[in-house]
Amino acid sequence: MSKDELIMEANYLNSSLMGLDSYIYDRFSGVNSITVDDISGLSGLIAAIKALSEKHVEHSIHRLEGSE
Repeated sequence: MSKDELIMEANYLNSSLMGLDSYIYDRFSGVNSITVDDISGLSGLIAAIKALSEKHVEHSIHRLEGSE
């Protein structure tokens, strides 16, 4: 994986976290209006970000080990 691809992955992670922040603000700012669908959506976002970050770690380690 190229350095540019790693940077692109890092930007995807950053954008994902900004999206998570927006989702939490939009869905959870009113305590009385939280639904099961909101919680399910939050869980899905977290799972997706976790998978993206795990892949980024794998790619980063592979890149660093290849450059030694």
